[in-house]
Amino acid sequence: MRRAVFTVGLPVAALLGIGVASFAQVAANAPAFSPSLREESVLGDWRVVQAAALFDKSRYFFQLGFGFLQADTATLIMGEDQLPSLEEFDAQMQRSQTLLNQSLAYAPGRVDSWTSLAWASLLRDDTDAAERALRVSWSLAPFNASEATERTALVAALDDFHEAGWSADDFATHANDNDLLVLNRFAPGYLDGLPEDLNFYSE
Repeated sequence: MRRAVFTVGLPVAALLGIGVASFAQVAANAPAFSPSLREESVLGDWRVVQAAALFDKSRYFFQLGFGFLQADTATLIMGEDQLPSLEEFDAQMQRSQTLLNQSLAYAPGRVDSWTSLAWASLLRDDTDAAERALRVSWSLAPFNASEATERTALVAALDDFHEAGWSADDFATHANDNDLLVLNRFAPGYLDGLPEDLNFYSE
């Protein structure tokens, strides 16, 4: 009888131990449980709107980085009637870059972090970094409608304001045309706002 009780009790104890160890691992790697992983957001709080991100380090740092990228919107939400100075804005974009790179350190395949990193880099007038991040975004998710809207806007910004000329190469041209094809199918209304030279569906 004792042997039977011991035999049954051993697997239960092992499973309990595994459960405790698993929870400890999750707690150690989740901002929700680990203050060492928390960062201050653009609103001055470490928490983010998407609660699930508090248990996913890459998603958490993406949300924080995206928040700094949307710094002007955050300023208005906080009730301020003036936008940040150019120095403050540059610091916010630099902070966005740092957080987005942290997100990518945990999940290099996170396409939304690459697209947002391209925007943050462009807004700091670093067109080379913006181009590199945009190309990675294209490579990772060539048929992503939500990323396509951001990427076509990036192409417009790079071409209109920085005259980089980089989009003339075959890879970038094909990738941008592919984004336009995706948008024509899934978000045709978005195409109406694009410059005519970037929208081959315009009349």
